[in-house]
Amino acid sequence: MDEGAIRYWIKFSDFYQMPHITYFDSINDLVDKLDKTTRAELLQISIKMKEYNDVVLQELLGKWKNILKLIAKVSVNAPH
Repeated sequence: MDEGAIRYWIKFSDFYQMPHITYFDSINDLVDKLDKTTRAELLQISIKMKEYNDVVLQELLGKWKNILKLIAKVSVNAPH
């Protein structure tokens, strides 16, 4: 559990790669950001996150569909 290694690798975590996430450095920073963010802004963030997630879902489904087609094509149990 090397702190330097954790700090290096954590930046590659999913939540650091996704757009529209609001980051905070402390509880006080979070409270400050929540106080300064309007309901309309939070709604826009939520909408943008959903749109991004919908695109990612379609991309992943397409990739898995192609993978499964390839597996079925080379499977010994596939009808020929």
